Amino acid sequence: MKFGYESINVNNFDDDLYAARYELTCSRIMDTSLPDLAELVVKTCVEKSKDGKHIPLRKLRNILAECKQLCLTAFQLAVLVGFSDPDTSSTEMMVDIEKFSVVLV
Repeated sequence: MKFGYESINVNNFDDDLYAARYELTCSRIMDTSLPDLAELVVKTCVEKSKDGKHIPLRKLRNILAECKQLCLTAFQLAVLVGFSDPDTSSTEMMVDIEKFSVVLV
């Protein structure tokens, strides 16, 4: 499935699809500026939080999952959320947005 071919060899489809996804991922990674990405995530967290300083863990996970600039697998998302260090004394498990922003950079 190289550029310009009009027919697809179905015998190599798995390998060709993997190669195409790999190329897209590499291109996407090169297009993403990490400081801008951290700024975007923090801004979204502040907008969706009640006090502008803390956000429930489940909302943080949803924000990260819905962020189009992040191309994360479910495992990568779980690891990133794991670094959030939520306050376990509250029932909503609140995350300090400022502390979490350090993890993103």
